[in-house]
Amino acid sequence: MKKTKTKFASAEELDTLIAQYFDWIEGKYHTVQKQTKGILTDETVWEREPEPATIAGLALYLGYISRKELCMVVGSK
Repeated sequence: MKKTKTKFASAEELDTLIAQYFDWIEGKYHTVQKQTKGILTDETVWEREPEPATIAGLALYLGYISRKELCMVVGSK
């Protein structure tokens, strides 16, 4: 099997990027006040919907082209 080189200078850099991925998948939203029939309520408006955590999503976020490429790097250690 071809050995794939890692893209990260340190474990700390990788750890930071993984934490950023989990923040990213939580989505992004803001609230707006809406008045209906004289009642003022807060409404959530999503700018980016939350998404499930996946190995493929993490691989893409880290700059790999596929889940398989990430698994090759992890498996080569």
